[in-house]
Parts: sequence; structure tokens; C-alpha cells
Amino acid sequence: MPWAAVGALLSLCILHGISAQRDVPVPPDIDSLRDLGFIQALLDGNYWGDPSYAGEWRYCPPLVHVIIAAMARVSGADNLVLLWTRSGIWLNLLTPLTFFLMCRRLFACSGTAVAATCFYVLWSGSWYTPWLMGGYTPWSLTPSIAQTLFFISIPAIVTAPPPSLRMPSLLRAGLIGLLIGLTLLAHLVPAVILTVVVVAVTIVQARCHPRIIVWLGVVALIELATAAPYLVPTVLYYPAGMLNDAYSAYVEPLLRGANLKQAVLVNAPGILAFLATLVLARRRRDINAAGATALITWVSVCSAFIIHRYVCALPGVGQAHVCNIFVLTVHHYHLYLQNAWACLMGYAIWAAVQMAAQLGRLRGYRPATAIVVLAFLALGVRSFFKPQLRCGCATRSHDRRASFRCSGLPLGACEHETNRCFYNRFTQ
Repeated sequence: MPWAAVGALLSLCILHGISAQRDVPVPPDIDSLRDLGFIQALLDGNYWGDPSYAGEWRYCPPLVHVIIAAMARVSGADNLVLLWTRSGIWLNLLTPLTFFLMCRRLFACSGTAVAATCFYVLWSGSWYTPWLMGGYTPWSLTPSIAQTLFFISIPAIVTAPPPSLRMPSLLRAGLIGLLIGLTLLAHLVPAVILTVVVVAVTIVQARCHPRIIVWLGVVALIELATAAPYLVPTVLYYPAGMLNDAYSAYVEPLLRGANLKQAVLVNAPGILAFLATLVLARRRRDINAAGATALITWVSVCSAFIIHRYVCALPGVGQAHVCNIFVLTVHHYHLYLQNAWACLMGYAIWAAVQMAAQLGRLRGYRPATAIVVLAFLALGVRSFFKPQLRCGCATRSHDRRASFRCSGLPLGACEHETNRCFYNRFTQ
């Protein structure tokens, strides 16, 4: 039953991907042109240089670019743009699959994992942009592809035995460090979250025993060694951070102060699920200490960076020193916050169904479960394949990024027509 539901969700993702990319042979976002430049540079033998800025060093984590460059080399593809565009349909299938496996480890329940994956695909992936809400996207967006490594790393952390100085435990620390390092090579934000998560989980499991210093030292050493191809040139040549901070200072419209009410409404279901999970988990005791710590830390890190951005946007606050330290584009944290909300919404819904069944308030446990899953699938089909009406395409003049304008419709309802607009722009 669980794998049948996951298979149905993956099939829906494939159909959505093929439908969205029909007659659109180019990527739907300007950032992909940057990524294509890095991929082509790798194919040309320029492994460290920045193809966009002469004489500068690569500033973007390279792993996703290396993967696509390797695919192009092995397949002999002569149309790199088309390869990059189409690969998103298939590479991003790993995100719902690994999300399901992560949730099954976090909650030790396949039913909860299926419910959470339904939210991940059919809720997060059905509205707003994928770089803001997460979920499955058929497009080759580096932040979306990097989610896979994050979802693999979380189970490795929460299922690790309590830290010790024995060789098996130190090898596990090395494995966790390797996974976080690979995540950093794909995207910086998930690696930041994972680093804080592994520290918090380790402290809880070892109860602040001094041996955690050695154990975490192994994690840090392997993480830094794995990410060295990206970190060393960046730290040596750009110790003060980005020279052009226009990208890191960019804020999605939803996350701007003027739209705070809308941002709260978008996150309200997740916040309610978080509060419900606190109550249900304490009563049911079906989430272990490591899993609970990981989830709370995950939500806390994302929330802290988002709140930090709102505070620094207040008049007279933005020039404070704390507002100019480690500035990263805030919508990436919002993406991972939505992933955490999907986990918690799945847990809360599944726990509520189970408790109702146990109390005898709901007859026909399995049929009811099937109805819930089918309802989510129907919602996903509707949002993914709703007729494309009143859709347009606009360019924000202040940063020359393409944006969606869909007359209030969900993104999935007009994605295809919007992509046609992008295609017309790129080919004119």
C-alpha cells in the first residue's frame, strides 16, 4: 500500500513534468542561464573560473553542474540547453522519493510518510513558485535538485547511535560529514540547516558528554574536506563575502514586509500542524528524541533566518552589523520550512485518523485512509492539470528576473502557458 501510493505520486509527477514541458525546450528561469554557463565551462575545461565574470573564481556550489556536465559528456548530447531543461523531470523525481524515505525514518510509520509525501507533492508543489514552496518541480532548478541530499542526510543523522569514540560510531560520523559536505557542494542553505541539526541531535543523544567534541570534530573535518573544492577558492579569494550582493539581498515578493499578512496565511497550516504535533507526539510518544530534535531544530533555523530578514528590513535596522553577516537569499530557508511543514502536516493528519479509529469514532479504517489519499491525489491532479487560463508573463525591471503573473490562479494552473511566454522571449 505505501509503495503503491508513492508510485502513484511519482507517476503524477512524471505526467505533470511532461505536460509542463511540452513544446518548451528552454528553462523557465533566468538563473538557469547562469547554471548553463557553469556547466558549459566545465565541459570546456574551465573548472574553477567564473564564465560570467572574467578573471573571477567560481562562486556557485558545483555539484549539480558537475552531474549535468557528466551526463552531457557520457550521452554525447549536442543540445545542452535541452538536456538541462528535460533532466529536471527525472532528477527531481528523487525529491519526493527521498522525502518519503526520510519521513518513514523520522516517524517509523509508512502511513505517516505517505501522508507527508502527499502534502509535499500536492500541497507544496501546487502553488507559488517551486523555489519558494518546495515540492516537486519538472524544472532543473539547483535548489530543488539539492533537496535530495538533504532528505538523505536527515535519516543518517537521526538513526545514528549515541556518539562514542568506538570505530563504528566514528565511521558513522564520517558518513554524516560526507553527506553534509556533498549537500554543501550542491547548495549552501541545506548544508547550514543540516550542520545545526547534527549538532543539536548529538548534544541531545550524548547529554552534553565531552566525547561529542571529538565526534562532531570528525563530522566537521569530513564535511569541510568534502566541500573543499568549493570552500577553499571561495574563502581564499572572497574572504569578505560576495562582491556583488544583489542576489543575496533579493527578497521574494511574498517575503517582503508589505506582504507579511499573506506570508503568515501561507504558513498558517504548517504552524497549526507544528502545534498539533507537539500535543499529539507528547501523548502518543511515537517520535523519538533524535527525530523530535531534528524537526524542531530544522523549523527553528529556517524561522530564525526568515525573522532575521524581516527585522533587518525595518527602518533604521538594516545597517546594523548583525544584518550584514552571512546574508543568504531568504526564500531558500522558506523552501525548507515548507518541507518541514509537509512532514508535520502528514504526521498530524495520520495521527488524527489513527486516534479516531482507535476510539471507535471512525468505522472502516482502511477505506477512510484510501479516501484521504485519493482526495489528495484528486487535488493534485486538479492543480497540476487545470486548464491554462488568463496566464501571462512579466519581467521585474529592478532585477530583470522573469516572474509569473497568473491572475490569482495557482502556479500549476498556468505554468505551461507561462513557460510558452518564456520560450517566446528567449527565442526572439
